[in-house]
Amino acid sequence: MYQLRQQGSVTVVAPQVAINQGSVDQLRAAVEPRLADRPTFLVFDLSAVPLLDSSALEWILDTQDEALRYGGELKLASPNSLCSDILGLTGVDERVAVHSDTVTAVGSFSR
Repeated sequence: MYQLRQQGSVTVVAPQVAINQGSVDQLRAAVEPRLADRPTFLVFDLSAVPLLDSSALEWILDTQDEALRYGGELKLASPNSLCSDILGLTGVDERVAVHSDTVTAVGSFSR
């Protein structure tokens, strides 16, 4: 369903399925313990995610708000064209940085 890996101080979460009402609770359960680390630096690698629904967008924004509250941040990486369109049309890409690949997203935390 997802892969979780640490790259330095950044946690990379790589879902392997559409993020929707049926999958978001499992992803939330995997990410919430990481939010206890202060500050929390997260990248959601969307390269294998075919679709985002409204529950996914809400989860992304909630995760960003929680990370920012404690001096961290969430960034998104590698969305496909449909997911990019969804992020853009809903304005999520104005609240959460979107990068073309995971390496760039992880590296952006060091700037």
